[in-house]
Amino acid sequence: MPDAVDAAQEQGACNALVFRLSEVSTVTEAIRVCKQAQGNSWGVLVADEVAEGATDTFLADFAVGLQTGQLKAGAPRGARVAKYNALARYEVELGDDTFYAADRFRSPGGA
Repeated sequence: MPDAVDAAQEQGACNALVFRLSEVSTVTEAIRVCKQAQGNSWGVLVADEVAEGATDTFLADFAVGLQTGQLKAGAPRGARVAKYNALARYEVELGDDTFYAADRFRSPGGA
């Protein structure tokens, strides 16, 4: 995937990355690709897989940890609710140190 990001950057073909963790081989590679896209001032949308059933919150953790500002997890029903609950917990835990990226989603950290 890093090569695809490089090629798209060179051609000026993209300004955002829809990121599915299943398309990379390791979490380390996932972080590298996300940082690479953000370094190109691209937006990064972390997308959930179609399959339901898993109640883990890793994608929410990943989106918050890498400050992507966007998570596509689908309608809040069933197992997906865990991801939205995790986001709500982060907001409470971080308090005034948290912010919604909104227009700044291409600049991690709100810069």
